[in-house]
Amino acid sequence: MKDVFINRDGEYTVGISGINLRASQKYNILQIATDLSVKTEKNGTGIYSGVNISNVSLKVDGVTVEQGLTPVLLENEDAACYALTCCWETCGPLYAAARYGDIAVPMDSIEITFTITGLKAALNDLKNGTYRDPMTGKKVANDTITQEDIDASTGIIPIATVKPTVRPTVKPRATAKSKPKKNAVSKKMTTSRQKAANNMIRPKIKAGAGRVGAIRYISLRLCKYKGTNVIIYYRMKKRGWKRLPLTSSSIRKNRRRFRIRCSSRRQTYYFRVKTYRKVRGKKVKSVYSNVAKVSIR
Repeated sequence: MKDVFINRDGEYTVGISGINLRASQKYNILQIATDLSVKTEKNGTGIYSGVNISNVSLKVDGVTVEQGLTPVLLENEDAACYALTCCWETCGPLYAAARYGDIAVPMDSIEITFTITGLKAALNDLKNGTYRDPMTGKKVANDTITQEDIDASTGIIPIATVKPTVRPTVKPRATAKSKPKKNAVSKKMTTSRQKAANNMIRPKIKAGAGRVGAIRYISLRLCKYKGTNVIIYYRMKKRGWKRLPLTSSSIRKNRRRFRIRCSSRRQTYYFRVKTYRKVRGKKVKSVYSNVAKVSIR
């Protein structure tokens, strides 16, 4: 597996070798996954905007099969994923070709080379220790980021506004007509969210291991739940819980089943979930589900 640390705007390559997907016929998902919180129309809680990936080329077993591609940003993810093809979202520049199996599957290796721009604000936060990991919510710092890296990248660093410490000498008075009813809107919103929260139940899940050719996977099924979307957490022995990035968190779209590909063998995984629905733009979440244990042989 070849991941890459991005320290400035530029061209990078990721890939994986030593794999044989001869038994597979087509790609369901092929994407560039990041740990960057990108603000989009559907993900209003994202932090950074204007981060773009372009000029993507794809190599299969050392041979360039596609180049000059512009991937599609999946807008409903907490961490930014740029899809070349995604069968669940029916998008990506390679979606049509992948659907009909017109892209070669690797017998040994696959590489994706891409150009990324718009990282100035994210790199500045990473250097100053104010960058937040979208999976854990914790602040992250990296002292290898230099000012030269930040200056070499595009984008805008937002300027923090400072509230005045001196009160104005003249206090404006509200007339009787302009005075709003106290808490009229906020009470209505609080009541509807509280009603939705009371309807949420503790989810119940089951998990099992499967295999298609050389590919091992874990199948996670929601047996009992309330809500429209799911958040999946996993951990291994003696390690903390982590949030699993999903291409689509919609329960209905995935028909209550989520398939998770595994690259490790002889490993035991633990899973738990939360479900949620949106009420007036806010997520109303359930409590954690039961813990499901799966062993990969």
